[in-house]
Amino acid sequence: MPREPDAFIEADYVIVGGGSAGCVLAHRLSADPSTQVVLIEAGGEADAFAVRMPAGMATLIGNAKFDWRYPSERDPSIANRSFVWSGGKMLGGGSSINGQVYIRGSRHDYQRWVDLGARGWSFDDCLPYFRRAEDFTGTPMDSHGRGGPLSVSEQRDPHPSAARFMAACAELGLPTLDDYCAGNQAGAFMSLATQREGQRCSTAAGYLAPVRKRRNLQVLTFALAERIVFEGRRAVGVRVRQQGRSVLVKARAEVIAASGAMGSPALLMRSGVGPADHLRGLGIEVVADMPGVGSELQEHVGVGINKVVNLPTYNSQVSPLHIAGHLARYLLSKKGPMATPAVQAMACARTSPA
Repeated sequence: MPREPDAFIEADYVIVGGGSAGCVLAHRLSADPSTQVVLIEAGGEADAFAVRMPAGMATLIGNAKFDWRYPSERDPSIANRSFVWSGGKMLGGGSSINGQVYIRGSRHDYQRWVDLGARGWSFDDCLPYFRRAEDFTGTPMDSHGRGGPLSVSEQRDPHPSAARFMAACAELGLPTLDDYCAGNQAGAFMSLATQREGQRCSTAAGYLAPVRKRRNLQVLTFALAERIVFEGRRAVGVRVRQQGRSVLVKARAEVIAASGAMGSPALLMRSGVGPADHLRGLGIEVVADMPGVGSELQEHVGVGINKVVNLPTYNSQVSPLHIAGHLARYLLSKKGPMATPAVQAMACARTSPA
């Protein structure tokens, strides 16, 4: 029998995971002052300078303090190699360590979901919510919104090579897209960034920070959710390990698993929800036999192509002197390398029918 918890907390909604989704949920659910909300995050605050500074991503990815560094199983199709998948371990989750490129899917991808039975998920259905989320600071476009929590901006300081790349794409016959977020990504375009006045705008910054002082919202950091507590098949709370103590966070209405594509299935399976034979093999009591939990995860494959060019690029300016110069420029003007220089300008070709 598990021992009694050291502390109890009770709320209407208990959100497990303070990442990209969790911060949005905390923002929206706590907007009702009669509703009590608890947000549980295994990592810490997203207030480090490297998090706020766009190019600081280079020091966050792969850093065990900020990145879960999920190891994959060895893959026989790639010479039995194993990869490490990044996941943000702080408030804001992946949006606090990613490259800050703002991009939506193509219209025909959304339509495929609808064709498979996901009503209400067409591109046109989702577009009003994209607009509502945005505070777009660039040239006004029909597909973008203003006044939302998430700041989306044009690049403040693109590298000269980005313009040359765009010109080369045009010479090859690729169309130049002024707005690649309108549903068509077949062409070349300058990337937009989830940044506000030269700083990263994660969901922790855009959604959570403005509402942290709400009296009906409690945020637990460095709090690892061990398992969801069930009474029969009803989720009634979450057992949390925080700074060496056991805390039971009880939920009057709902427990929401928002720990990402890796964390949420793992939490569910630790709690007895998943493929029964697999859980029994690990000594976990089965609450619900759900074979789909933890299966059919799909990830996009990235292939890097390096070219030697005859001009300095941000990727080549990595000496201590260059880094010091970029840092000084950023502190003075909030300008400098974007977090991911390789995707300042992008080109996409259609790979499936519209």
